[in-house]
Amino acid sequence: MSDYNFHIRTLCNYKDWFSKAVHDFQRYKETYGVYELADCLLTLNALPEWIVKSIEAPESLKDIAGSKILIMTDHNAFVFDENKLNGDIDQKLRFIRIFCNHSKHAVPKNKFPKIEMSATLPAALPIKFENISVGNSYFRAEDILLDVIKFWTKSIEEAV
Repeated sequence: MSDYNFHIRTLCNYKDWFSKAVHDFQRYKETYGVYELADCLLTLNALPEWIVKSIEAPESLKDIAGSKILIMTDHNAFVFDENKLNGDIDQKLRFIRIFCNHSKHAVPKNKFPKIEMSATLPAALPIKFENISVGNSYFRAEDILLDVIKFWTKSIEEAV
């Protein structure tokens, strides 16, 4: 038996999922790869639900997460506007939900904006996918991810 105690990282609660989002964001910044971007977006998409279902999350944080889930999921009460994506956290959260669920829930397809990854040209290999086009607008993916992580960081810190 070894004298070493190893901590094996698990995903048991909202704090673990938030740590995973930060980790995924750091990996994306290292590679600017599509898979790393998708990992971060998928984690950020799941985070509010983990908060709401967490027994250890403060009620004030659960209230924030619950209100954001409604914004992210209610297609009738919230209209996504890519023109407001730069400054509005609700638009960014809605974008994340659309990105993560676009292919499985996009019926009819015309309700959702076209989402594509793009690279700055000229590009060297491996290509860095730094930009996302949403409808007719282009955004730095890193900026969207960072703003959402900052939002959850602040919300988690203030709720403790």
